[in-house]
Amino acid sequence: MVKRALITGINGQDGSYLSELLLEKGYEVHGILKRNSVAENQTARLDGVFKDLNLEYADMTDMASLIRVLQLVKPHEFIHHKLWDWVL
Repeated sequence: MVKRALITGINGQDGSYLSELLLEKGYEVHGILKRNSVAENQTARLDGVFKDLNLEYADMTDMASLIRVLQLVKPHEFIHHKLWDWVL
């Protein structure tokens, strides 16, 4: 069984490195992007793995958008980028 991970802030420094690590470990990686991020820079950090990711728009302050993504992805692991430092 392939594990699915959902990463908030996947387009930031921590999220992009984590996505690379999880892809190397065989995960199916999904990421949350903020809809109001600057479009031309939104996925620049993900260029090397962009084709292997599944990206969704949501906002951590909008419960409906989070529920929609969680129901769509059904992740085995949910990693909020603010907690990433605590996980390692």
